[in-house]
Amino acid sequence: MQDCMVRRPMDDREFGKDHGLVHEAIVTGRSVGAGKAFWARLAHNAALFRKVKDFVDSTGVLRNVEEIKIQIPALHRPMLGELQAHYWIRSIRRDISRTGAAIFSLATVLFSDEDFLDGREFRSRIMWQSNAVLGFQHAYWLMICHNEFPELRSLILQDIQILFPGLIVTDDNDEFCPILVKNCGILKLMWRPLSENFDAKKRIAVAVKKAV
Repeated sequence: MQDCMVRRPMDDREFGKDHGLVHEAIVTGRSVGAGKAFWARLAHNAALFRKVKDFVDSTGVLRNVEEIKIQIPALHRPMLGELQAHYWIRSIRRDISRTGAAIFSLATVLFSDEDFLDGREFRSRIMWQSNAVLGFQHAYWLMICHNEFPELRSLILQDIQILFPGLIVTDDNDEFCPILVKNCGILKLMWRPLSENFDAKKRIAVAVKKAV
């Protein structure tokens, strides 16, 4: 009989009465050094709590910031040899960019009350991201086809720079991801060090949903 019972989802008004879940959160926090002082700050600081919630809700603070959607066809990830034939790249650190058709849009890793991140914090946040982020093949396709999309061209003319951290490569000193920037009024594909600051003029290329 018990196996046939259906538990109703708990709404926000009921949350907190489930002491088992709260205890699990405290135990997990304790394992990474979050003790009484951490929970006290969180309990009495709404701005801090909001930051934590924003981070968890967006799985690494990916927030959509532009009403732009462009369908990109299925594209293969570049092999290391293909990249080295044109660039100075030493190795591929990761490539989690999707290969199927995608709907391209733009996001940021900034919280709503932030204007910029230093390179170390930017790298930390971007490494949380999953295959929602796009990569080199998408940047190259958009560079070739950008004249077909006036909304994208308009953003670039506003000096918005678009990063594609689905692919991260290395040289002898740093890590880089593809970036589209304005060059003589057109899009140019370049490589951006992850150690550089991230500000409000930069965007992350993401797939907002699966194309059909």
